[in-house]
Amino acid sequence: MRPNADPTDPAVTRFLDAVWMERGLSPNTLAAYRADLTALARWLTERNVPIMRTSRADLQEFIAWRVSAGARPRSTARQLSSFRRFFRYFMREGVI
Repeated sequence: MRPNADPTDPAVTRFLDAVWMERGLSPNTLAAYRADLTALARWLTERNVPIMRTSRADLQEFIAWRVSAGARPRSTARQLSSFRRFFRYFMREGVI
């Protein structure tokens, strides 16, 4: 990926817009979702995997990579929560 490329996937933007409109989430919660999903999208981009084609194995590998890099359990739990919400949203929308 180019160093100055915009890593925000359109699906991430769509999700953030939707949860903001639906639930009126706080700016801090939205920022956490954006950070978590952007980190995943960047990691997947390096592996040529679109975020909407993410497999369970991809997510497990990403989490293992984060843990090996020193991610704290609380951060890992928050990321998993963000990912669950993201993929559930698109399942509910019939996209995946």
